[in-house]
Amino acid sequence: MAVTIRQVAKAAGVSTATVSRYFTGSSVVLGDTARKIGRAAEQLGYVPIRGRSKRRNPGAVAVLFSDLRLLYYSDALKILIEESRRYAYHLIVLPLSGDCEKYKKIFSDSQITGVIYFEEDLNREITNYIKAKNIKTVIFGGAARDRRNKMIHINDLAAARAGCHYLLSLHHRDILILSDAPQKISSGFQRITGCKRAFEEEGAELREELIKYGELSWENGRKLVLQALREGLHFTAVYAFSDEMALGAISALYQSGLSVPGDVSVMGFDGTDTAQRMVPRLSTVRQPLRKMAELALDSFLNEDPEDNLECIVPYCIEEGESCKRAD
Repeated sequence: MAVTIRQVAKAAGVSTATVSRYFTGSSVVLGDTARKIGRAAEQLGYVPIRGRSKRRNPGAVAVLFSDLRLLYYSDALKILIEESRRYAYHLIVLPLSGDCEKYKKIFSDSQITGVIYFEEDLNREITNYIKAKNIKTVIFGGAARDRRNKMIHINDLAAARAGCHYLLSLHHRDILILSDAPQKISSGFQRITGCKRAFEEEGAELREELIKYGELSWENGRKLVLQALREGLHFTAVYAFSDEMALGAISALYQSGLSVPGDVSVMGFDGTDTAQRMVPRLSTVRQPLRKMAELALDSFLNEDPEDNLECIVPYCIEEGESCKRAD
């Protein structure tokens, strides 16, 4: 009897839909999954049935954002551009500003397969227009209030908790937290909650005066650390919720005659390329931006009804040279 696609799926440990996508080309199957399917098919002697054209025209993917003011966004866009070439997508980059009519015309005239949002709170008129056209949408890097959007992000609470535990394991108890404003389900709210939980688990207290808020930018990192020093706050470590903010904090510490990590340890968040080129190399919570880009782009080709609306990707603590054990 001929080997069936179901047998290949069982041997590879994946769904039959995934095996079908692998052989028909209706969607890109990547990495270990592709290798498992290929090995299983070869071992079983599976011969796929060749039929219609392998892949429909993937069309274009639009990336929408208000601006690229933060390193995280520019790194993510760079990786999306690189990865889109593997999918034969046309990538349309749209910084939203001004009259919505020109953006509506782009969506009307172009074959848009999907839309990637870097943030959910964009121009409501254009996002409602996109929904009305039934175009698939992905929130890249954060949770969304609108559950119709696919979400690809890390577990912000767990990741911030792990980063805080890392500093606590180095005997830091006075940690200055630099966060964006914590609103509802935002990453800022999740990360502060994670830090508070880490302190509770260590039997310590995170003092409210050691939490400072502002945009996750270099300038705000610098400003908030200088403000904390002027207020006479005692801290042996800074935990910034973006690498860019952490670099601003390092600048403020050096400006104030303090060394990193000699006097104050500094921890970042994101794992951006720029932060890893700095001296000292930044310790950070790394988000897997390339994997997130692959999942976002693959979701627009994937018509499998079992495709989850929320995809949580793994993070990791990346030790650099900006943290040391507290004296």
